Amino acid sequence: MLMSLLSPRRTLAAVTLAAAVCAGTFAPAQAEETPASSSPPPAIVSAADDVPLPPQLEGYELAPDASGYSWGTREQDFIASCLGVPSPVGGHARVGQFYKDGRTPKVGDLFYARLDVSYTGSSCMPHTEIGVTEWVNPVGTDLYADDGDWQILGAIYSSTRDPQWSNGPWWISNPGPHGGTKIQNYDKATQKVVNWELRQGEVLTLFVPVRALRPLIGAGSARPWCTWRTQGDGPCPRTQAGDHLQVGVQTTHRFGDWYAPYVGLFASGSVSPTLSARAATTFSAGRAGAVTATVNAQGAAAAGTVTVRRGASVVGSARLSAAGRNSVRVPVRALPAGAQSLTVSYSGSSTVKGRSTTLRVNVAKARASVAAKAGRIRKGKGTVGATVRAPGLRPTGTVVVRAGRKVVGRAKVGGSGRVSVRVKGVPRGTRRLTVAYGGSSQVVGRTVTLKVRAS
Repeated sequence: MLMSLLSPRRTLAAVTLAAAVCAGTFAPAQAEETPASSSPPPAIVSAADDVPLPPQLEGYELAPDASGYSWGTREQDFIASCLGVPSPVGGHARVGQFYKDGRTPKVGDLFYARLDVSYTGSSCMPHTEIGVTEWVNPVGTDLYADDGDWQILGAIYSSTRDPQWSNGPWWISNPGPHGGTKIQNYDKATQKVVNWELRQGEVLTLFVPVRALRPLIGAGSARPWCTWRTQGDGPCPRTQAGDHLQVGVQTTHRFGDWYAPYVGLFASGSVSPTLSARAATTFSAGRAGAVTATVNAQGAAAAGTVTVRRGASVVGSARLSAAGRNSVRVPVRALPAGAQSLTVSYSGSSTVKGRSTTLRVNVAKARASVAAKAGRIRKGKGTVGATVRAPGLRPTGTVVVRAGRKVVGRAKVGGSGRVSVRVKGVPRGTRRLTVAYGGSSQVVGRTVTLKVRAS
């Protein structure tokens, strides 16, 4: 009978009904999810709301937000007691954001996420166990560990028993079944993961350090409203949760199903991004090239301008799209041949700080084309006309004409690229003349051959 109730796509109501069957009654069962402004179960009111914070968090308070969801969304389930009277026999889970003096943290500041899990219980079900808490933090945030030391604080307490705050040991592992970070109880003596046990009216509270790497807008972003979360199958993928922190809590009284409360996280200020740049094309003198710049803004959209400079001169710029593409191809005008150092700068935006980096590129010399034509050569004398071209440049340098190994003429290339070389001493008969352009600091040399008849 129990196995048939626990289908792969069960709802919260199905799980609580299964618990009611175990308790020996078929009284109505229901499950609900409401904002934190609703009245929570007595176990939370009498214990968690009034409990003093750990000494390490003195001065911390709930961080404010614009939507009133400081405690996030709570989830609780109701099942019937042994006497058939509906009562909150199940439990309750909620999460909240804590920071110094209740202020909104800035990007890079350390704040704490608080998880409360309560168990109301009954004479039929006096305790429950929690095996896993899975923390699915938003993109652009870190669950923070200082040099590998997780400053997580936790305690189990009730309205009649004060918390004894502990910093572990905890068992931290990645990834959890929903892509988050698993935080579990660890018994140092046996060196094994052990469940937390909650009896009637007890609350488990965990404080986990979090750091925002970008601005967070909390409830102003998409809510994690995937079907499986509302059906008790755990948190949504972080890509579907906006700037919300979700915490999955798996308990035995729900037969393996999950509570998955969430809270919108807030952080103000600007992201300190990383900027990388690479050559998107080969570079050669006289020809324009391109650079690809990528701004890693920890998930934030990096709007603004990327500028490329050679020294103090701007040689290219392009705008990043606010639509979310954090890479841009920047056209770069022609550069001189040789090793060039370019400064690539991102201007920044209202949410992302500016950044600069250096890119070194090797600019090849331009390849020349040479066209030559000989005039009439009599008594070893005459002229050879040559035109030297290099795209985007005005070639300079010298054209040398040889008959065999003998130099018979030379002349400098003019501004138009044309040159007329007077030759003398060309032996009579049919000869091959080599016309060699020697190149320059920007252009590679080139040689062509002419067949002439000297009389």
